[in-house]
Amino acid sequence: MDYMVGDIKHSVTSVDDSTLMIDGTPYDISIISISPNGIEFLLNKRYFQVIYAEESRGQTVVHVNGSPVTLRMHTGLDDIVYMHSGGTGAAMTDSTLQSQIPGKVVSITVSVNDEVSEGDTICVLESMKMQVSVKAHTSGSIKSMRVKVGSSVAKGDIIAEIE
Repeated sequence: MDYMVGDIKHSVTSVDDSTLMIDGTPYDISIISISPNGIEFLLNKRYFQVIYAEESRGQTVVHVNGSPVTLRMHTGLDDIVYMHSGGTGAAMTDSTLQSQIPGKVVSITVSVNDEVSEGDTICVLESMKMQVSVKAHTSGSIKSMRVKVGSSVAKGDIIAEIE
């Protein structure tokens, strides 16, 4: 995903659960805690605390170790989120839709026995003050919903079964 910090564009991609690639350089990351107010983590064994200050369309102001930083997100975010939340390439079995990010369920758009098509929104998660639509990875009928509004999910938790 690309971010603008000030006038400088940065590319951040996840290599695996413990490695981020930032502008082509690998960094080891270890999450200490995540809350609705911020995140604490180690990046190459250096401690960072990020507190969410305010959010408006397309940009977020955070405080990184006490210093304010304005982040502007890349316009391709929808494509990236789709790929990582049920679109092509998402890791799941044929019938289970799994969360690709940790977060809190803020809305559910389907019910058991509803018919869905691949790409339909199943629920919306809030993670790091961003709302992310979790989309069906296949067409079919909702066999079961494993989450409810207000519940927290971890990466890999089953959200729904679609047959």
